[in-house]
Amino acid sequence: CWFASPCGVPLHSTSAGSIRQHLARFHTADVDMRDGRARTRCQWWTTRGPCGREVFCEGLPRHVAGVHLKDTGCACPRCGRTLSRADALARHLALYCPSRQ
Repeated sequence: CWFASPCGVPLHSTSAGSIRQHLARFHTADVDMRDGRARTRCQWWTTRGPCGREVFCEGLPRHVAGVHLKDTGCACPRCGRTLSRADALARHLALYCPSRQ
């Protein structure tokens, strides 16, 4: 795990649910998962330091799974671009895909 000060505990799964459990168990000092509507900055370490993206606490596990662990990625069937989640793909297809009609 590379969240905050990396804890070294291996993630058993890269799903958002597993990440939620891990954060609640090992990172209570870093993020308060009890107040889901509170906002926090993602502390996942990247090659450039902490991510820093502001997200709702309830969405943090989904952000880590989709952005940092690429667990939920899917490719656009029209242009091949990889997007982080199915809802991002739907939005891309409807609004942004260069091949949309």
